[in-house]
Amino acid sequence: MEADCVGEPLAEGASLGSMSRCSRDEFVMDSFYEEIIEALAKPLDEDLFELGAAFLLRREFPTLVPIRGGTDSGKDGETAGDGPLLVCTTGANVIANLTSSLTSYVKANGTRGSLILATSHELTETRRHNLKKRARDLGFSLLQIYPVRQWPSASIISHNGVRTFWV
Repeated sequence: MEADCVGEPLAEGASLGSMSRCSRDEFVMDSFYEEIIEALAKPLDEDLFELGAAFLLRREFPTLVPIRGGTDSGKDGETAGDGPLLVCTTGANVIANLTSSLTSYVKANGTRGSLILATSHELTETRRHNLKKRARDLGFSLLQIYPVRQWPSASIISHNGVRTFWV
C-alpha cells in the first residue's frame, strides 16, 4: 500500500519504507509530530531514553529487553541467545560511552560479540566509522547505529503510545 505525504497520517497497512519519496517536511503523520521533534531536541532522561530505544528496537529485534542501569555490566539491553547487546547513550561523547560500556561488559565476562548502539545525537559518517572501528578494536561487531534524534520520529508515529517515552 502506498503512503500519502502531505498532511496525511500513515495509511493502514502502509509501510514507512513506502514513504521514501517523501521528505520529513512534506508530511505530518501524527498530530503531535512537531512537539515530538521539539522534545527530541531537549535533554533526555537517560533511563527513559534506554526504555524507549529498547521498545522501538523490538520491531527489528523482537527478543530485545532493556536492562536497567547500576548493575548492567555495560549493557542497556540484550536479545535472546547469542543476539546483539544494546548500548545506549545520551552523552555527547558517544565513543567514550561506547568504550566504557564495552570495557565493562568484557570485564564482567560478557561473551556476546555483536551490539547495536542507540544514541540521542546526530552522527556524521566519520563519527559512525570511528564508532564501528572502536567496537572492532574491542572485539565487537557494531551491527547498527541508531541516531535516535533522526530515527524515532518515524517509529514514534507508527507506534501509538510511544510518545510517552520521548515527550
